[in-house]
Amino acid sequence: MKRHSASAKLVLALATTLLAACSTSDDRSLVLLDVQLAADAPTPETIRLTVSAGTVVKTADVPWAKAVNGVLQVGLFVPEGVAGPVTVVAQGLVGGAVVAEGTHGPVALKTGGSVGPFPLVLYVPVAPPPGGDAGAEVGADAGVTEDAPPGEAGGIDATGPSPGRDATPSEARPSDLLPVDGGQPDAPADVPLSPDGPVDYPATEIDGGADATPPPVDSGLESEAGQAPTWHPAENVENDLLSRSFYPSLAVDPVSEHVYVAWEESTAIKVKRWNRGTATWEKTFTIDNRGSPAGATLGADGKGNVILAWLQEAMGGDTTLHGVWVSQTADGLSWTSPVHVASGKIYGDPQLAVARNGTARLVYGRQTETNIMPLFTAYYDGVAWTENPDIIDPVDHSSGQDPRLAIDASGNAILVFDKEDGDGKDSVAAVTMTGQTFSDPVILDANTVHYVYLDQRSVAMNRKGEGVVVWSEYTNTTSYDMVMYARSYNPSVGWSSQSPAIVSSGDIYGVRAVMDEQGVVTIAWQQTIASGMMNTMAIRGTLTGTWSDVAVLETDNTTGYLLTELARPQLAVDASGNVLIVWRKEIDTAELVTYGAYASRYADGAWLPQFRLGQKTGYNVLTLSLSVADSGLGAAAFVYTSNTGDASDPDSYNTHVAFFR
Repeated sequence: MKRHSASAKLVLALATTLLAACSTSDDRSLVLLDVQLAADAPTPETIRLTVSAGTVVKTADVPWAKAVNGVLQVGLFVPEGVAGPVTVVAQGLVGGAVVAEGTHGPVALKTGGSVGPFPLVLYVPVAPPPGGDAGAEVGADAGVTEDAPPGEAGGIDATGPSPGRDATPSEARPSDLLPVDGGQPDAPADVPLSPDGPVDYPATEIDGGADATPPPVDSGLESEAGQAPTWHPAENVENDLLSRSFYPSLAVDPVSEHVYVAWEESTAIKVKRWNRGTATWEKTFTIDNRGSPAGATLGADGKGNVILAWLQEAMGGDTTLHGVWVSQTADGLSWTSPVHVASGKIYGDPQLAVARNGTARLVYGRQTETNIMPLFTAYYDGVAWTENPDIIDPVDHSSGQDPRLAIDASGNAILVFDKEDGDGKDSVAAVTMTGQTFSDPVILDANTVHYVYLDQRSVAMNRKGEGVVVWSEYTNTTSYDMVMYARSYNPSVGWSSQSPAIVSSGDIYGVRAVMDEQGVVTIAWQQTIASGMMNTMAIRGTLTGTWSDVAVLETDNTTGYLLTELARPQLAVDASGNVLIVWRKEIDTAELVTYGAYASRYADGAWLPQFRLGQKTGYNVLTLSLSVADSGLGAAAFVYTSNTGDASDPDSYNTHVAFFR
């Protein structure tokens, strides 16, 4: 069933409302900078920043004491009316004398939005800078080069022009200079501060310039701008005032670190890429607009190939369109024409898993003459898709089997799904897949009571083909207490026995798991705590060893109750075993319910404090999608929606992406 619709009248009203809202927006441009010192540069007292666009348009001073781990993160507002490109010059001052300097630019600005963050390195001057200069002027030809179109210009130019030491900063409003350190000083009154991390900028899109020399893929996150990796607030990557977007899917190229995001609109599937080398969002592609596409899902292999799958729903019109479709790209610059993988009426969203070697799998429920919606699978051998004509498991009830799919580096996979035994008991069933074949279903749980379904199970695999299935089930039919179990899979010996209880008592929903290359499993879920609130939890360990203490990831305990809160946590693990997590959180239980998108990371034996990726009063975050590269660069996507249909905020019903880097 289609999950959303929009009439022409509603679209017109939405456009009128949003355009009116935009007419009163802040038209300044925000330039985000990561200022750092070269190895031989002395420590300054103050960093003087000068922005030039032919003439000086902005100057401001920032204390170096606000730098964290050797990086001063600054948000610098450029006044309204400055179209750019601009050049930013930074000087390190001690007692008013210049001891280090650097330049970044030209930078293409975004009116009412942000660009960057850009690295800006300060070097020891080769010769004393001239005095009496009113500031650095950019030559007439210092614009964007032919091979660096607007929005993609950037780079470090350590020898570029710099203002003289006598340049005097103008009076800067507090809202014109924004340290990106989550602190109170100099923060604008109209920019809300997040209690969980850096400020929430009033920016709408990551569309900034490029690093002059992107770090090598295997250099790790510590090398980027010289700072420790962290989550960053989500940015609007659409800025679409007309069409409403839903259900984003995101994939990070595990090696090249490009980020792909796809989303649904009423009659279209769209996708765009963030280019790691230029640190910019590229053009938006409309992949399919022929009917009622839905269920967009992305996957990337280890060679830079990306597959997008979706379904055309049976809602009238051209029935030849019904079924599962795919499109692919090898470079992010062009996508193949849609390929029809499976025909017929499809139940639920297709499950896609892409292996590092370039093979891939799809699993979906498809109606047949004798079964309501049994599961089928299709296999991609790196050249073409082939649907297996055999049913994975017969089913004669209309609620579907809620499949979950995981894949290893070679393309072997584990599929778990709901299997009803006819007595109202729902069990966790699994099949293993090799090539175009799959095994007979195996029941994994003891099924002592019943009700193991929907949001209570997860499957994960590492590159070596080891896997784990985690689920929660009820222990009785009166108090409905729950307990969490797991079974592991080894391709040499098969399935392990059911584990002892990993977690017990209370409600255990939203179960998600990942497994690293050492076999360590990280599990996240949502559970009631002593106060009666539902919080997001996590635990780590192995089925043959010990488990850590349960970590409560929401330390403020403001999550809603079970009837209103569905955290839906998502997990991703990088090549070093570090784990990213995102979840949705209810902020209040009043009539105007607000849900935010939150995140954390596990590394070096601890979880980071929760970080707010995005939150807007009165708006919802329906779903979250998460992916991570081998290096640890990660990204998460979501859409702001409204339970009342309100779309007065220009960010509503637009895809947002947050980075961990």
